Formats: sequence, C-alpha cells, structure tokens
Amino acid sequence: MVAYLPLKEITFYSLEMNEQRLNKECLRDSLEEQICLIFGLKRDREYFLSFNNALSPNLFHCIVACVDNFTQYITKETTFLTNPIFLTQAFLPNDKDFNVFILADCINPLEFGIIVYYQESIVFLDILEHKKIMESLDKIEQEITKDFYLWCGSDNLRQGLKGYINREIGLVDVYTQELNLLNHPKVLNFITTKESTPFWRQNIGKLVLVSAVGMFLGMGYPLALEFLTLLEKRHNEDLKKQIQLQQLEYQRYSGNEKDFKALSEKYFELQEKIAFNETYLQKFMPKQSLMVFFTKARESLEKNNIKIAYFHYSQDTYEMLLMGEYTLEFIEFLEQKGLGVLEALEPISSFYFVRLKSW
Repeated sequence: MVAYLPLKEITFYSLEMNEQRLNKECLRDSLEEQICLIFGLKRDREYFLSFNNALSPNLFHCIVACVDNFTQYITKETTFLTNPIFLTQAFLPNDKDFNVFILADCINPLEFGIIVYYQESIVFLDILEHKKIMESLDKIEQEITKDFYLWCGSDNLRQGLKGYINREIGLVDVYTQELNLLNHPKVLNFITTKESTPFWRQNIGKLVLVSAVGMFLGMGYPLALEFLTLLEKRHNEDLKKQIQLQQLEYQRYSGNEKDFKALSEKYFELQEKIAFNETYLQKFMPKQSLMVFFTKARESLEKNNIKIAYFHYSQDTYEMLLMGEYTLEFIEFLEQKGLGVLEALEPISSFYFVRLKSW
C-alpha cells in the first residue's frame, strides 16, 4: 500500500551561504539550522533534509519535511510513504537541462506544485493554489522553457487542467506504473526499516543531556563549597579549643618563666594559624550565597521560561549559558534584585552566554 504526503508538509528554500559561514564538515546541520531559523521551525523536532547546489557552489536548494508529522498519513498496512515530488525524478528526459513539472496534490486537489529541475536536481519548488498557476507558468516560460509535464491522478482534473493551461503538455501518469516506480532508486520511502536514532543523538536528547550536565555542575559547585566550608569551620573550632587549653596551662604555670615563654610562643603560633585559616576560608566563601541567588532568581526563571544549560561561579563572578525568548528580561530582573551587574552578553546559536559580577 502506498501513502502520500501532502504538499503542505514540504518546505523549500534556496539558501545562499558565503565561504565564511560555510561549515563543510557539518553542512547538513548548518543548512537545517538556518532554514529552521528563517521559517521559525521548532528545533526540538527531527527533520528530513535534501539539498543540492547544482547551479552555484554557495547556493543550496533545500527540501525540508518534519519527520514527526509523517505518522498521521500512514496506517498499519502502509508499507511505502512518499511524495510525487520525488516520483517525478524517475521521468526526467535526458535531452534538456531544465524540465518543469506541474504536480497536483494527492490529498488537496486544489493545491499544486511547480517543480523546476536543472539536469537531475530540484532548483525551484513553488506550492500554490490553482488560480495562480498561469502567473507562475508565464514567468517560467519567459525565463526557462515552454515544455511542461503534468502529474495528476484524476482523469477529470487532468483534462480540466490541460484545457485551462491550454499548452502542449507532456503527460506522466504514475498511477498506471505505481509498482515499478516504488522500486526506482530515486524514489524516497519515508518509512524506513532502520533502527530509530538513539534519544541522546536526537536534538531533544542533546538538549536534555546538556541541561542535565549544566544542572549537575550548577548544583554540585555550591554543595562542594558548603562541604569545604564546613570542614574548615570544624578545623577552626578544634584550634580554638586548643587555644583555650593553652590558656589554662598558661594561667597554671604563669609563675614559671620558662613555661610562660614556651606557652606564649605556642599561643601566638596558634593565633597565626587561626588568622591564616580564616583568610584561606574566605577564598571559598562567596560574597553572595549561591542558594540565595537561586532562591531569588527562581521566580523569574519560571515566569520567563528560562533554562540554564550551564552555570559556573568563580569568586564574585557568575557565568551562565541561558536559553529562552525572554533572556534579556531575566538579566534585567537579576540586576534589579541586586544579584549582579552584567559584564558580558553573547548570543551563541539558540543560547546566550552571560557573565555577571556579584555585588
């Protein structure tokens, strides 16, 4: 059984990228990131991406479809899910560089796709209503070719379109050759038999992993400081008890000049150790408790839906990697509450790197 995606699930965009922005090692991810940004697509979803740069090395013609939406067009009996956009590649003539297909949508017959091929690569795809076909075809006829191919499953609709367009049209009918087409190497099947991508390798999995690591570091650092502070406090308490014992001995043997001198030296030595330990302890005690920081900031984090992917505190400086639409409002809230002064703000992909100086 064959099922078809509607044209509305297909997004096409010609994206030009200069040499400085072109990351050849992660080209697919870079193109997908830019297209999702342009069309406002959600980044926590999985996308199918097909691209080519047949006309220019820096101009990429990209076809994008959301994989999460595929399941609504299939049933348990469905074995093959595709779109006629990809079926047309099996019927490209070999004697012309440019070929144009008029494609009627399999689900909504009032929507059509105009597909332009350069050799075997799709360089233009326009999805439009039937009343706008003539305007698009006139422009293509002036710039590229006068030969068009019609793809339509309904005989009545096909004949009506031929009369409406009123041109010589080469006809390719997939419905008489469907079984042969499904075995064609260029026809894509969106129901794959491969194992699903592990959760930690999906975009949402990567985001959860980064958030978990950031939360662990953010919570672990203040706990480590509290533990170290507790150890130093206990050590100082022991030193104070030793001083008290030395003071008692000092009073008991005050008449003995030799003992008095030795006890005095011991007393001042212990005082120096206490002063040294108190200075050393100050290095690990932040001017502002991190627990106080998170307590005051939690309200704004929840209100503005801000996520902390990374958190680091060093002496009197906070460094955070924030994600959220209202990150700037959250930073303003921190300053108003006296939790810090902004030193640096840098956007990194969909995150913001923030550095605050504590009061």
